[in-house]
Amino acid sequence: MQEAIPFRAVVADSFYGEERGVREGLRGLSVPYVLALKPSHAWWHPEEVAGTLQDVAHEAGWESAERPGQWVGITRTFRDGSTQQW
Repeated sequence: MQEAIPFRAVVADSFYGEERGVREGLRGLSVPYVLALKPSHAWWHPEEVAGTLQDVAHEAGWESAERPGQWVGITRTFRDGSTQQW
């Protein structure tokens, strides 16, 4: 019999990050996760709203690795409801 290995979160590359079944399975198990996405990854969005990771990067001022643009402040919300300005 195999012994279970305890873990706090799942981290995976874009091969798994692009797979909807993996995300749904982790959500169903209530397992915290971080999954990489390809730069071309897209989601449903209204026409005037960014709908790919590339769109979001360009809106933040990204031009290239040498000219990444300015840092943009965000509000991070944690599971306990607390927030931090980053």
